[in-house]
Amino acid sequence: MNSIIVNIYYGSIGNAGSYIHKIIEAQNMSKIPNLSIVNYRYIFDDDNCYKIFFRFSESVKNKNIRKMIKFIEYYIDYYKIFMLIRSLSHRYDKIYIDYSLNENFIFNYQFLKLIKTLRNASLVITIHDVIPMTSNYPQIMKKTLREFLDLADSFIVHNNYTADILANEYNIESKHIYRIAFPLMDIGNAGENTEVEGNGKIIFLFIGSFRKEKGLDVLINAWNKIKDDFDNAILVIAGKIPKEYEHSLDSNKRIKVVNRYLSDREYIKYIAHSDYVVLPYIGGTNSGVLSNVTALGKPAITSDIEMFKESKLNLKRLMFSLRDQDALYKMMRQRIENYDEEYKGICEEVKKLTIRYNDSFKKDVEIAFSQILMGK
Repeated sequence: MNSIIVNIYYGSIGNAGSYIHKIIEAQNMSKIPNLSIVNYRYIFDDDNCYKIFFRFSESVKNKNIRKMIKFIEYYIDYYKIFMLIRSLSHRYDKIYIDYSLNENFIFNYQFLKLIKTLRNASLVITIHDVIPMTSNYPQIMKKTLREFLDLADSFIVHNNYTADILANEYNIESKHIYRIAFPLMDIGNAGENTEVEGNGKIIFLFIGSFRKEKGLDVLINAWNKIKDDFDNAILVIAGKIPKEYEHSLDSNKRIKVVNRYLSDREYIKYIAHSDYVVLPYIGGTNSGVLSNVTALGKPAITSDIEMFKESKLNLKRLMFSLRDQDALYKMMRQRIENYDEEYKGICEEVKKLTIRYNDSFKKDVEIAFSQILMGK
């Protein structure tokens, strides 16, 4: 049968685009016929790749105006994409739309529903995080996760934990669920000069979005126990910080706080200049941060939530018990005390891990998309 995979991922701006880039790269290596539709500012030059989403809104500085333009672009961009896919429907016997689900706006839902009207289109939804999506937008603008799942013919997930939730909580048959490991998002070492250097100190880094499930309070409580014991270690917290945390961080001299949204280049530099990245998450089913950190050859200290226990991107001996600030304190203390003896060896372990992981990921992509194309 003459079939094609159409990857759609509008969250592919900047470094985040390395996610779909790795998928496309693996599809091409496996000779999986594909076409991709991505953000207008997608930084890679992949073949058969259309850069469409949010050409104008992403360049607007005013937040409210940017939102307004972005909502208009949703409809315009989705119309362009629908017309493109409709033209493909005349050339292919079957079109499999692999849609990365990022947000639950009603226009996302309407677009997918429109795709379903094409006689030879099959909808595959990639679930990045099966935890129901939340936002401050009015409910009238949103659809539930269940409503999105009901549109799909099949699903791609990144771990067994997500697959189990789809099967047990949403009654989705396992034969419709395909597992592909989360790609190693290699974002490179290039970046602008950023003042992160610890003057010879061991740097622990917390970076990324500061939602409640990221466990920042666990890290702060653990660090408060350790900050006065060593003068050769600092904690860097980088990213826009919620107001409730600002007071507890201001008075702590052994914490370097970067309270702002980071550019892609800054994000790379902070990870590249750290010794350990700490991910004390208390929830979630995926972590792009862990992928970035590992790809840059840095070890991550993680909690033992399901996604980290199942992941092959982290070293299990650098894992501590969920919400256990004492366990995290002991973990960081051991890393400081044994730094000279163990750090280079730990980094070598991470490098070997990435080689094994990349090979495994390519096989996952080949198997999953081959089965999707064959309708299995």
